Amino acid sequence: MTSHKKNTAPSQVRIQANLLDKQIRAIFSAWGMPEKIIEPTVYTMVETDLRGIDSHGIGMIMRYEEYLQKGLLNIHPNIEILRETPAVAQITGDAGLGHAPSVKAIEMACDKAEQLGVGIVSVTNSMHHGAVGAYALRAARRGMIGFGCTAAWAHCIPPTRSKDAMFATNPIAFAAPAGKNRHFVMDFATSTVAVGKISIAWFNDRPLPPGWVIDAEGQSVTYPAIAHPLCTKERQGGLTPLGGTEEMSSHKGYGLAAMVE
Repeated sequence: MTSHKKNTAPSQVRIQANLLDKQIRAIFSAWGMPEKIIEPTVYTMVETDLRGIDSHGIGMIMRYEEYLQKGLLNIHPNIEILRETPAVAQITGDAGLGHAPSVKAIEMACDKAEQLGVGIVSVTNSMHHGAVGAYALRAARRGMIGFGCTAAWAHCIPPTRSKDAMFATNPIAFAAPAGKNRHFVMDFATSTVAVGKISIAWFNDRPLPPGWVIDAEGQSVTYPAIAHPLCTKERQGGLTPLGGTEEMSSHKGYGLAAMVE
């Protein structure tokens, strides 16, 4: 096991959500992103943090900037409907951030469900879109059941009994109204944890629990400086499938990741 030997985590700073909202808007505006893309993107990112999911909210902006610098991110995407039937549609994200097309997709799906009882809308050719549960939750707020999932190109999960990363975290989300109680929302990666949690631990120099990440030899890695590149750059080792080990039923996470793919 590769272990963690020290913890020099910086002190935390608390920032008001409205100030954070303005700052992220200013950054995206400086990139040249149009307001119609900024609005749903920033709203979703900040709300995700407020819901306690710091791995998929505003902490992603450094990765988005990396996409921008590498020429992978389209700042002026043309989000349009590629095909549509009364109950089903497909939208292109045109290589932009996935928040705006995902918001459009879930709202379209809800509109269709109001008319026909079910609505299914998929998004193709988009970049990272944050937490899938944010979109399922929109359906619950409209009194409906929402379900979402997504595959990705960043392979970081070796299947059970393998050392080669073959899948992304391929998350699944479900949300439903719960009467007088808060909406029920389930949102999880098909890996033991999401890459964002490894990034947060790496940034704060916090040790990882055994079983989250394995190296190319299948050994558990708890030192974030070693674990982070295994999950973001290497093609051997990485995040374990949901369950962690074969003895703890990691084949279930493997199977769910394959289903989403």
